[in-house]
Amino acid sequence: MSETSDSAVFAKPTVGVPWGGAAAAPSRFGPSDRVSFLAEQRRRRREGWRLSVLCALAVLVTGLPLSVVLTPVIYAALLGALRLGNLVIPVPPSVWAGLHRLARLLPALFEALSRGGTHVPASTLVAAGVILVGPGIAAALILWLGLRALFLRAGTGGILLTLGAREPRAGDLEERRLADVVAEMAIAAGVPPPGVRVLDTATVNAAVVGSSPSDAVLVVTRGLLDALTREQTEAVVAHLLASAGDGDLRVAVTVTSAFHAMALAVTVFQAVVGLSGSAWRTIAHTVRWALLQRGDPKAGEAVAAMLEREITNQPEDGIAGVMAASRGGAPTGALARATRAFPPLKLALFPLYLPYVVVLLLAAEVFLLRAILAGPLVMLVWHTRRYLADAMAVQLTRDPDGLAGALERLAQLETGVARSRWAGHLFIVAPRGGQDSGTPDDGEAAEFGSFVGTHPPIRRRLKRLAAMGSALAAAGTAKRRSAWRWVAAPAVALLALVVALPLALAAALIFVLAGGASLVMAGAALALLANLLL
Repeated sequence: MSETSDSAVFAKPTVGVPWGGAAAAPSRFGPSDRVSFLAEQRRRRREGWRLSVLCALAVLVTGLPLSVVLTPVIYAALLGALRLGNLVIPVPPSVWAGLHRLARLLPALFEALSRGGTHVPASTLVAAGVILVGPGIAAALILWLGLRALFLRAGTGGILLTLGAREPRAGDLEERRLADVVAEMAIAAGVPPPGVRVLDTATVNAAVVGSSPSDAVLVVTRGLLDALTREQTEAVVAHLLASAGDGDLRVAVTVTSAFHAMALAVTVFQAVVGLSGSAWRTIAHTVRWALLQRGDPKAGEAVAAMLEREITNQPEDGIAGVMAASRGGAPTGALARATRAFPPLKLALFPLYLPYVVVLLLAAEVFLLRAILAGPLVMLVWHTRRYLADAMAVQLTRDPDGLAGALERLAQLETGVARSRWAGHLFIVAPRGGQDSGTPDDGEAAEFGSFVGTHPPIRRRLKRLAAMGSALAAAGTAKRRSAWRWVAAPAVALLALVVALPLALAAALIFVLAGGASLVMAGAALALLANLLL
């Protein structure tokens, strides 16, 4: 932080003012769309609620393919438990009669639909849909809630372990000033003082991690302390505290746990159907993490490993290793080596090949639904919350130029942080560039699964700051206005259309194949269960 005098740093914030509780600053001449920070906050809150409802529906749709495949597994477990329980306590005949009626409903419905019948009652269609996806949705919901509880319990430790952050050095003047800024801005925001950690990297960025304001931790790169002025650093801290105080951390944990629950369900299928030892180890680590107490270093390591796992990560052992070895590749995993040593074992594994291909298609379908449908809506919600945090930072500091200057500097410097790709949405700007940052230049967050950036463009954030009275942001946006953008915009739109068409065709083909295969396999599994267990 630079040479600004310490006496004037905290003259601007209004201490102890709760969110939304202060009056707007007096109006002065400015842009035609001039707004107060309170009006900006109200606008962003309304947008956030509307988008959150759409986002929840999109996540539900994304999980439907998994629910279809999970349903036979749930039925098999329940029917097996009934059969075993019947050996001890006889199950009433009415229960078996009801199960027989349910088992005959789906075949009768499929037969009626195959004849082109339009007389099928709506109640029958609804009942068939509940039978086909209801138990799977319930299982996925339980898995998500359990994983969310685990992230809330041990998530902060895993995040800090993954990023490699350390405590500020007591003998370092800049880092001691950072701790003072954080403490005083927390008082101004009316939130508990968060922890402070420093990343030893020359890149310039900062993030807030945790699950709630009570366990929030601000992570600041050493490069940011050297590159920004005291007022700019204060504005960055205000933005991050505003984000934590407004519930962004819990939103991030909720979304992250939902997508990781889908990935964990696919991992279970890879372990059971694909005979993958690495998948079994992942499940074992997750179970161990669930049993460890909060604050245990091993729990943090398990969290870090889970955060870095994606649904597109396919195991290289098990059935996948056997298939790769059969195409001439080196055998990966014990099963592939065993089949090379004893070729007849491939015949015994042949019945698992088709279900394993279905698992691969299922993972691809869930990934595409997440990337095309749920991911963009999640990103729009997160964009809205970034604008909201900017407006709150202006309220806390009463200095829109401080945040505008910080964003201008961040736009010019490298902001990438090592091993931060999964956590890009937690930073004040999307990590990009830098050595081993693990992030693309557009700062996409892997667990959000989006084709759009986690943050709105800095130029748009500066435009909103200009509307809230920042002269610095107004001057910067005026410089960037030029006539050539009206020519470039149609060209970019045409290029996007050319690229989107083949992607849409490929996605449609995967949806048809994966959806059809999932329904066929689920129907076959349900029919087999009805014949064997009823």
